[in-house]
Amino acid sequence: MVIDGWMIAAGLVLAVGLGVLIWQLRRAHLRRSGDRIEAYLRKRKEDGPDEGRCSIGQLMTHMHMTKGQVLQACRQSPAIMRLATTASFPGAIFTDAPVFEYAPLRGRG
Repeated sequence: MVIDGWMIAAGLVLAVGLGVLIWQLRRAHLRRSGDRIEAYLRKRKEDGPDEGRCSIGQLMTHMHMTKGQVLQACRQSPAIMRLATTASFPGAIFTDAPVFEYAPLRGRG
């Protein structure tokens, strides 16, 4: 079997297409994760006495996500604000960890 230029080109097109598909699926998953965290923080802000602030450990526990997944999802969402560490909040459960809060932008829920 002879490998010619058309076979190489077809293989490259297929590889690039699969790469783009994987990239889009990953972005969609991050967006869904960010939406889930937003909804949780929004509900917590409406119901809770702590103004809806959650440490990364609390988000990891409630969302069943790893630390990296939580950080990436929160970084992608414009409505999630990262505050100082929990060490600056009295009665904090987790010390020296980032705290996140739902902070909607103008025109959002």
